[in-house]
Amino acid sequence: MSKSTMPKRATGVYSRTGTNIYQWRLRVPKDLTALYPGKEWAERRTLGTSNLLQANRIAAGLYATWLTKFDHQRQQSAALTPELIQFIADKFRHETLSNDQSARIKGSSQGRTSREFEELADSHRLVDSLYREAVATGDIVAALPYLEDVASSLGIAIDKNTPGYVEALTAMLGSVRASIQATVARDSGKVVPTPPPPILKKPEKVYHLRDIFNTWKKADGLKLTADSIRARERALELFEEFTHNTPIADVTRLQGNDFKAWLQTRGEASKTVFDRLTYVKAMFGYAYRDLELIPKHPWDGITVGHETETRRKPWTATQISAFFAQPLFTSYALPRLQKGSGADAGYWIPLLGLYSGARSSELCQLHLSDVVQESGVWAIDINEDAEGKTVKTKASRRQVPIHSELIRLGFLDYVAATRKDGHERLWPMLPLRAGRPSHTFSRWFNGKPRMAIPDVVIPDFHSLRHTVRTAMTAAKVTEQDQDRITGHELQGSTGTKVYGHVDLVQLRAVVETIRYQGFDLPRSYMPT
Repeated sequence: MSKSTMPKRATGVYSRTGTNIYQWRLRVPKDLTALYPGKEWAERRTLGTSNLLQANRIAAGLYATWLTKFDHQRQQSAALTPELIQFIADKFRHETLSNDQSARIKGSSQGRTSREFEELADSHRLVDSLYREAVATGDIVAALPYLEDVASSLGIAIDKNTPGYVEALTAMLGSVRASIQATVARDSGKVVPTPPPPILKKPEKVYHLRDIFNTWKKADGLKLTADSIRARERALELFEEFTHNTPIADVTRLQGNDFKAWLQTRGEASKTVFDRLTYVKAMFGYAYRDLELIPKHPWDGITVGHETETRRKPWTATQISAFFAQPLFTSYALPRLQKGSGADAGYWIPLLGLYSGARSSELCQLHLSDVVQESGVWAIDINEDAEGKTVKTKASRRQVPIHSELIRLGFLDYVAATRKDGHERLWPMLPLRAGRPSHTFSRWFNGKPRMAIPDVVIPDFHSLRHTVRTAMTAAKVTEQDQDRITGHELQGSTGTKVYGHVDLVQLRAVVETIRYQGFDLPRSYMPT
């Protein structure tokens, strides 16, 4: 896309050096600076996306929300509340007496004469007389300049139409009179202390759902993978887009129902819609229960029906024969120049999946030390014992015997050759992504190998798990033994789960039941 066709950035959107994620900021309006002491920006935050169109949509919602907030603050500021009126009057008195005290200290050091103090007292009495008359006649406009000056220093613009204007002027007159009386008393030699500066209570922080998300991510997000966090942030972005980022205290139940309906019109799978709604609800639950920032969960009980998972089918005999008839498997023609294949991994990982039912993520992260031999049985040890390795559940930690067909094809020879070369990982050429080790391999697998076969639709890698279970079911293997091989949670009683240990010799017999009629791959791997 050329610069001329690139979309313009929405108000506040900018990019920061060293990152392609767009940021957003909004400057504090000049007339509201008193509400944001010491701050130049009302909000600065990441938009969490490198897509400019998406960033612009999020920014537009944020901008609209903040404009509404600013208008609300102006209305509150414009309406001179009793607290604000008292603050203005106290501020004037403090500053007047503080300046008077400073002037007296300076005048004393410079030798001010008694005549000058008498003239100052006469002036005070004259001003006092004028304000007494203003109060008596009701003509209090004379105090307006004082009121405007103090209000302006707070970033507040007022005029005769401002609600509370008369009350504020009356309070100002009282403050002026009190200040004059104090200065006159000081002229006569009395000690009149300067009152401390008043404190204006800051407005309560307005929380948005992204504030909750950021707090949750710091506290609990480290437990999840980067992809899981990103899925939750995507749900948050949709919430911000639909609600224009309504503050959490103002979110209504009606918005929840409307948001649910809107998600269902976007053409996504029902499980995806369910997940997005659930993630947003979880953030509200976190704000309600953990942070106690809202009095109740606004969307509690709102849900959407869904199918838990698209039903995958096992590979057929035709699909297995067609896929493994490629030169990669018949002559070990490794895809060395194809990004994500991992060279040797492109040959061995699909075969390991076909004869073990292991997940692609489990196979991609294997180390050479995970190929073990116990009781004369060679097995792969699926664990999370090294940095960066993960397993889906506790049941996923297991040892799976290596099928005799893999040994015939030379898998143990490959392991020995790789170990001899001094590598740590089983697939040294395979790129890994933090938190999702099979990411690059899956992208490669779903591209070149699956698409290279005409007239045959090849299922995804995960369907190999169903293929393995189908083969074991045909061999009358129990579901519990199937679960032990594939790493599913064992079914049955607690005693079965805890004490039902099966050694590798028995499990090897289970693995050897995995057979595919008519499939006989020639050995093509030859160690160098």
